[in-house]
Amino acid sequence: MALNVSKANSNVIYAGYFDIGLWRSDNGGYSWVSCNDSLFTGSWRGHGGNVATILSDPFRESVVWASQSENQNGEFPTYLIRSDSFGRPGTWQTSDSGLPRIEIMGLSLDPNSPISNRTLYVTAGGNVYKSVDDGWTWTRVLNCNGCRFTAVSVKGDIIYAGGESGLWKSEDGGDSWIDVSHPDMYASTGVSFWDWNYEGIFTMYVDPDSFRHIYVVVYGANKGLYRSKDGGNSWEHILVNDFLRDVLIVRNGENSIIFAASSSAFQSGGYHPDSRGILYSADDGLTWQESNDGLAFPFGIIMDYKDSVIWVGSPGQGFMKASLNVLLNNPSTGDSTTSVVKPNDISTSLNNLSYLNPLGQKVGFIPCKVPLIQCFNTLNPPKPVNCRIILLWR
Repeated sequence: MALNVSKANSNVIYAGYFDIGLWRSDNGGYSWVSCNDSLFTGSWRGHGGNVATILSDPFRESVVWASQSENQNGEFPTYLIRSDSFGRPGTWQTSDSGLPRIEIMGLSLDPNSPISNRTLYVTAGGNVYKSVDDGWTWTRVLNCNGCRFTAVSVKGDIIYAGGESGLWKSEDGGDSWIDVSHPDMYASTGVSFWDWNYEGIFTMYVDPDSFRHIYVVVYGANKGLYRSKDGGNSWEHILVNDFLRDVLIVRNGENSIIFAASSSAFQSGGYHPDSRGILYSADDGLTWQESNDGLAFPFGIIMDYKDSVIWVGSPGQGFMKASLNVLLNNPSTGDSTTSVVKPNDISTSLNNLSYLNPLGQKVGFIPCKVPLIQCFNTLNPPKPVNCRIILLWR
C-alpha cells in the first residue's frame, strides 16, 4: 500500500495498492483517475497492477516516481517509472537504469538537492541504491541484503535504510554506512519481508523539525514504535503493538503530535484484537489514544499529512482522510471520506458512484447518501442516511 500527498499541491494525491495499481486525485480525494500504464502492468493491461512506493517532487507539481508491477510481492519484472505529467497513462518512462527489476520499494528524496536534478534513494532486491541525476540512473551504495525502506533528514545530511537487516545510517551521502539498530529491529534468520511471520522494520520517519530524531516502526510480537533522539545512538520503545505499520509526525502550533497506524491485515488477513487502527500521542509518546471513528475495522497501513488533513490507507476500506482538528478535539467523530478503490475504471463524486465495465458501459449505480461500508457487495443499499463515508469494495 502506497500513499503520497503532493507537497507542491495538496489537492493532488497518489494512492496505490495490491491489484488496483496506481490512482490519482486532483481534487483532494473526491474523485480519482487511473494512472496504470499497460506497458508496466503485465496481464492487468492497465486495468490494475501493483504498487509498493510512490514519491512526488515537493516543488515540481507534475513530477512523480513510482514502482509498478504485475505481481504483488515485487517479483520480476518490477519497474521504477517516472512521469512528468501527473502520472497520466502514456506519460510514464522507465527510470531504473542500474536497478534490478525486483522488489523496488522505499523511495526517498534529498530535499536539499537541486530542484531540476534530484538526489534520490530507493531499495531494490533488498539493497540500497542512489541516483544523482533526477532518478534516471542508479548506483548501489549499500549491499544490505534486507533493506526495504529509506529516509533522508530534512537537511539531507543523514540517510537511513532498513528492513530485515536492521537499521543502517550514512552521514556522507551513502559512501559509508553503520548499523544503528535496536536489537528488536532484526528479522529472524531466513525470514523475508513478504513472509507471514516477518518481524522487523516496516517503515521509518525522520522528524522534519528535529533532524536527529528518527522514529522506526518494527512489526512483530511485543515490538512497535522506537525513537532515537541522537541519530540512532540510543533508543526508547515508546509504543508496544504487534501490528504497527506506520508513523507520522504532525506539527500542531508549537506542539508535535505523533500518529501511528496499526493493522493485522496487509495483503490479506482478518481482524485481531491487538490491531488498533490509528493512534496518536500529544505528550511525546507517554500516552496514546485511538482515533478510529469512520473505520469499519481498526486497520491502518500508511499515512500522510498536508494542510491540516490526515490521510490513511486501510486494507479492505480504501484511502480515507480526516481533519486534524476534528481528530484531536473529538476523536470519536472523525470526519472521514474515502474514494475509488477498484481495479476497473470508476467514475466517482460526492453525490454518486457509477460502476463502469471495461467497455465504459454503466452497469450499476449507488446513491451516495449512505455509508457504503454498510452495504458491501450490493447494488441495493438500505434507506439513505446522512454520512461522510464514500467507499467502494467489491
